[in-house]
Amino acid sequence: MAAGILFSPPLASHRLPSPPPHPHLPPFPPIERIFFCHPSHDICFLALTVNERTEEGSFGVYHDLALNACQILARNQAGFLSTSDNPENVAARATARHLTVRLYYYHLASGLRHYPMCLTFESWNFPHRQMPDSWRNLSPGGHDGNADQPEALESWSEISVAVKARDSHRCRISGWDTCLHTTHIIPKEASNWMVKNRMRMYYTDELDPDTPLDQAYGNLVTLAAHIRELFEKSEFLIAPKDGKLCLSFYKLSEAAKLYHNAPFTSTHLGIEFLYTRFAFSIIEIARRYVTLADIELLEGGGDHGENGGENGGGGGSNSDSGGMDSNGGGGGDDGSSGTKRKWRQGEKDEKEGKEGGKKQRRRKNKVTDVSTVETDPQERDRQELEEDLADAKEIHPFFLPSGGSATGYQVEHLAWYPGQRAVERLKRDYREAHPNIRECSGAGRSGEGTGHDSDPQEEE
Repeated sequence: MAAGILFSPPLASHRLPSPPPHPHLPPFPPIERIFFCHPSHDICFLALTVNERTEEGSFGVYHDLALNACQILARNQAGFLSTSDNPENVAARATARHLTVRLYYYHLASGLRHYPMCLTFESWNFPHRQMPDSWRNLSPGGHDGNADQPEALESWSEISVAVKARDSHRCRISGWDTCLHTTHIIPKEASNWMVKNRMRMYYTDELDPDTPLDQAYGNLVTLAAHIRELFEKSEFLIAPKDGKLCLSFYKLSEAAKLYHNAPFTSTHLGIEFLYTRFAFSIIEIARRYVTLADIELLEGGGDHGENGGENGGGGGSNSDSGGMDSNGGGGGDDGSSGTKRKWRQGEKDEKEGKEGGKKQRRRKNKVTDVSTVETDPQERDRQELEEDLADAKEIHPFFLPSGGSATGYQVEHLAWYPGQRAVERLKRDYREAHPNIRECSGAGRSGEGTGHDSDPQEEE
């Protein structure tokens, strides 16, 4: 460029036209949304974009997906959808495969009308043994036998390389083999939430006791860069449809035309982790259309303030888990009011939490962070075993006498058992004392010499 000549952007009339649509892509409807309301407050707490073609040729929202979303926001309390705010109006109950009416009310099966909701992820509790039927009935992904399950790996670089090798160096959704990233299903910022909700009990791989819980093998997936960005922005959901996991796009974009309803393979991944990500995304979407004032009202449950049942989420915006914040809401694509949630500022918001909110009921047998407690190793192991037995009684009772039988999948793939943390520490100490054992194991070497585009130093 000659000296003294400044570059100026082209005029709008000179901009390149948009590329023509792909000839094989199906048509999408104009952007329309279906709204879901609380029957007592008459407040809309969720809006979902119509993205499914109905039997009549119109468009709607898949009923089961919307029902599961409302159950999550209602603190895991089962219910039904109706076009009437009166739960006794049986004729108004939604029964079709797709929802096509613009407004629905979510009523609890228990009949409780003034129920509280949960629009803050760190306050949501995982519903152990009580996931919705469409999720519980999914065939577990298991292992395909083509990828060796790694030993406990020490660094994020080793884990990232192993995950890409497990996924054949391809994006699970697009099939691309370039610009690959190892991506968390449950976000890494939710490590405290995972401890509080005992998600270690669903691991299907060995995990060093000192490794962050979010780096479990079954909580990591390989995605191409453009898919990862959409995934982390909650622009699509991974949810069951007709017994199989599929992608459901919340924002109707060119990517939606390519990948909406595309199947998602859950091999090597935990169904419980995927359900948690579904809940995380639903809460993110809900907060885009609800003001802060309405969130306070909905989470408080009205003047009655019921606690939401045994497996309900935490009460209100005061959280004891940390890691993510309780502020946000509003600011959706359609210009609705409110401030979009910024959950990475959680620690600051937790310190400044509102007075008078209802504190979430803590577990009696809460998992102890032994890494921060100086105690005798034998005493530490004893405490951990007591906690594990209490957790097994609630979540995996087949470990206890007269506790029933484990499923075939649990027998073959479940890595957790009471006392596992102590055993993993012993195994780690043995490997450190015998480096020749590690040298022969090949742990973390599965990506060497492949020539694929895998950068072990990539950012998470």
